[in-house]
Amino acid sequence: MEKVRNSPKDNILKGDLTNDSRFQSVYGKLLNCMYDVVIIYDNEKNKLYYDSDKYFDLFGVKTNFTNLDQWFWHMCSNSVMQEDTELLDIFRSNDIFKRIKSGKYVVEDDIRIKNKEKGYIWIRMVVVFIPNDRLDNIDSVFIMFRNIDNRKRLELDYIYKSQRDSLTHIYNKEYSSSMIKEFLSGVREQNSVYGILDIDDFKNVNDTFGHMAGDVVLKRVADLLFENVDNDDIVGRLSGDEFVFLLKKCGDVEKAKKRIERLLKRIRFEYTEGDETLNIQCSIGAAIVDKDCKETDALYKKADRNLYEAKNYGKNMFIIS
Repeated sequence: MEKVRNSPKDNILKGDLTNDSRFQSVYGKLLNCMYDVVIIYDNEKNKLYYDSDKYFDLFGVKTNFTNLDQWFWHMCSNSVMQEDTELLDIFRSNDIFKRIKSGKYVVEDDIRIKNKEKGYIWIRMVVVFIPNDRLDNIDSVFIMFRNIDNRKRLELDYIYKSQRDSLTHIYNKEYSSSMIKEFLSGVREQNSVYGILDIDDFKNVNDTFGHMAGDVVLKRVADLLFENVDNDDIVGRLSGDEFVFLLKKCGDVEKAKKRIERLLKRIRFEYTEGDETLNIQCSIGAAIVDKDCKETDALYKKADRNLYEAKNYGKNMFIIS
């Protein structure tokens, strides 16, 4: 997400010190200590200044950019990961003029760039737009890059692990619950279904084959559940052999029933070790999201009650209400 900071009213770069050669030298050294690559664009001369050797060290390509447009199009087409190219829209003329008018001169983002050894690496990009005295155009632009790949990967790995169940790698109870709650808070149409899926007689798997086999079955059920819902649906593991799901767009009740019935059929398989084979199947209790039942606690209680009834009626079935 873009971070924006307003430029101070009396920007030091506009002060008398900018004409002092010693200050310029110290300031340049400071930037080079803080960042791996520093690019300075002079708008009046339409010229780009940077250290091509340092640029090669970070980006892995030999370059000779002369102006901002040339650098911008290279970044969009040859360097930045496709999903991140929209972060470079800040260099388009319309966006620049809007920033000058609003006083939002500083932009900071994390982007991914091509790297020959790692495929893509994360870098921190800090951009400072310096307006001219008339505040109707830019005087110059400072573009600074720092390699943050190791730290960013550790950060993303931590976030991933905090959201995922360690065994099945689908969402854990806490994160799936928070995602469901967030979705339900913005629901306008009542065409979603909250469901709880439980593996029938799962204890038999552990008793017959051991807990390692039980883990294999849990992972297989989680995979099948995840594979047979829509991309924007939510799937998580509650605990043990119990899973939760939210089907966001089911249509009417009959369509919802067909989707859950299809889901139940697809999560059936045989588990075999040696001469022993067990049929793995599940039961589902589901609750329709409507104006009278759209809080997660109420939906859970309703779905759990329906799951209990489905188990009592003979298992390998679903009940929805």
